[in-house]
Amino acid sequence: MQQRDDIEPAERRPLLRLTLLRDIILHPRRAYEAVLATRSWLPAYAVVVACGLFDLWLSTPALAHVLTLAARHDPHSAFHAGGTAATRHDLFLNSALFGCVQPVVQWSLAAIVTSLVARFRRLTVGYGAFFSLAAVCSVPGALGAIVDGIAIWLRAPASYGSLKALAVAAPDNLAIFASPHNDREVVFLSSFGLFDVWSTVLFAYGLIAFTNMRVTTALAIAFGIDIMVALIFAP
Repeated sequence: MQQRDDIEPAERRPLLRLTLLRDIILHPRRAYEAVLATRSWLPAYAVVVACGLFDLWLSTPALAHVLTLAARHDPHSAFHAGGTAATRHDLFLNSALFGCVQPVVQWSLAAIVTSLVARFRRLTVGYGAFFSLAAVCSVPGALGAIVDGIAIWLRAPASYGSLKALAVAAPDNLAIFASPHNDREVVFLSSFGLFDVWSTVLFAYGLIAFTNMRVTTALAIAFGIDIMVALIFAP
């Protein structure tokens, strides 16, 4: 049978790029191969932003209430300015803008670090592949944001008396070990949840697939990047 010349190669089909979002959860090895072939990241970005906005829509009333309490009772709170000046509308818009920019910054940092490691190891895998890998591997973490948002939404906003109460509404992150009086610690530790760890492990094994580095090295790099990002974005 003669092959049609007008059929696009599989690795260039837009549909394959969309299946990356499924494969990174069900068939990670297949997803890693597709990332190398396509450098696709926009579908993952759309999913991450959409999940973040939905989480924000669910949690903004409770967050606004917590920030207002913080402004009234703790002038030294890291969220004092936001609690006094921001309406729910302003809070949502500001947080939404941050949510659109933060993933790109995080993936860029991950790509810079890992591409430098690859260059040191004299590998040909470049920045674009690692950026796409970081983006695609973020999908499970984005799904976790929806779980957290639903957990917050199930309770009345007035039932949350602190940022920690908000962070542990879905007790799937390390914020359960944070001091309730240390907002910075709460925000930092809440960055490490079950879904986030899932994304990090996927990224680490993607590094192994791309570079053949040791498992311990890949995990150290992946979690090291997570810690760096959490420190950067903690208020």
